[in-house]
Amino acid sequence: MKDKIKKIFTPNKIFGTIICISSIILLIYVFSKHIEYSFIAYFSYLLSTYALLIFIIWFMKVCNFSNNYIKEKSKIYKFYKTHENKFNIMIITLGSLFNLIYGIFKLITGLFFKSIWFITFAIYYLLLSFIKSKIVKNYNLPIEKQKNKIKYTGMLLLLL
Repeated sequence: MKDKIKKIFTPNKIFGTIICISSIILLIYVFSKHIEYSFIAYFSYLLSTYALLIFIIWFMKVCNFSNNYIKEKSKIYKFYKTHENKFNIMIITLGSLFNLIYGIFKLITGLFFKSIWFITFAIYYLLLSFIKSKIVKNYNLPIEKQKNKIKYTGMLLLLL
């Protein structure tokens, strides 16, 4: 079953190209003749959906190849991998700071305009900032101690 599905969504290049080009031609025909509700239109919609899926799968394969190439050759990526913990802490800290600033801004505007909607958003962003700061605080703990912290952080995010 899995092999049949794989064959359907990963056709050879000639067949996939024919499907993609024919779906484009059919869609142009349908929209230029203004026959959006005919049988040929619905067929072209299905064909273009199939062509889009094929294209996305091909595109993902190309991205995976280029991603591996970038990982092997890039100096920036190698620098990032050697200092990954510092980058993660810095990015989470900056995100927490932006959430804090935005939450305070929303709180001030909510109080100024007497808007419960803005105040609700302020509470959301302030809680998000709090959660991110807790993640940064517990980042260097041993994995055994992090498990409970991660569990409570996950529950807070679900609640949020």
